[in-house]
Amino acid sequence: MVLFIQRKEIIKIPHEVIACNLGGIIMVTYKISLAAINDVKDFVNMVMRYDFDVDLISGRYAVDAKSIMGIFSLDLSKPIDLNIHAENDIDTILAVLKPYIV
Repeated sequence: MVLFIQRKEIIKIPHEVIACNLGGIIMVTYKISLAAINDVKDFVNMVMRYDFDVDLISGRYAVDAKSIMGIFSLDLSKPIDLNIHAENDIDTILAVLKPYIV
């Protein structure tokens, strides 16, 4: 779970998603699985289409989801947290990334 200090407004969404609104920027967290090398490559290509920040978190390590080398440094044998930081288009990216959401 991610905690925010300033103006936190946590919203419960189905599938254990955490959404938090910080002055117009929304952060949404999902659990995803990237089981194969091609999954990682396709995932990075999809995420790079968007201008907002997307992070992957595994344990105490956080990497930019647009970095293929960063993703391969994580333990991909278990589901990892996907954090999307955006002002809009959350529904669009979630529809694109639906195959990876656990």
